[in-house]
Amino acid sequence: MSDEDRTKDKESFIDFLKELPALVVIAFIIAIILRTFVFQITLINQESMEPTLYPNDRTIVTKFVYWYSSPKPGDIIIIVPPGINDGRDFVKRIVAAEGDLVQVKDGKLFVNGKLSEGDYKTVPGDYSNSGPIKVPKGNVFVLGDNRPVSQDSRWFGPVPKKNIIGKVMVVFWPFNHLKLLI
Repeated sequence: MSDEDRTKDKESFIDFLKELPALVVIAFIIAIILRTFVFQITLINQESMEPTLYPNDRTIVTKFVYWYSSPKPGDIIIIVPPGINDGRDFVKRIVAAEGDLVQVKDGKLFVNGKLSEGDYKTVPGDYSNSGPIKVPKGNVFVLGDNRPVSQDSRWFGPVPKKNIIGKVMVVFWPFNHLKLLI
């Protein structure tokens, strides 16, 4: 390698070091934009969605999905529960949308007067009663799949759509829990 080549390599490396702070700042800004508006990784730390989600499951949550579609029953979402300001986000399943009449009798869910089993499994042992409640415009009604231990709309009421952080799309960790939830 000639002295001229070494000098060029040294100058290229110095140029790279000069550009590095700008590259780091740009990467940081892109990461913040993605986390704020597009998706986030969420650690599940509640038992309220067993057997669908377990504590320590890591999920990918899309934040933009409800920009072009409405939340619907069956969706698993991350919410800021109304009236609870302790910084915790909750993971729940939407069981009813705006305009629906919801009632829980002896642990059984009725939506618009019909028994609703859904395409998901719940944990037995819930004998709670709630409602009937008509879900207001701009709100959803959420329950945990593990209803005996779930703080959900039976407890804090319907959830305004503005309190929805995003929809859980994938469980990616641990690998033995890997699943698509869309």
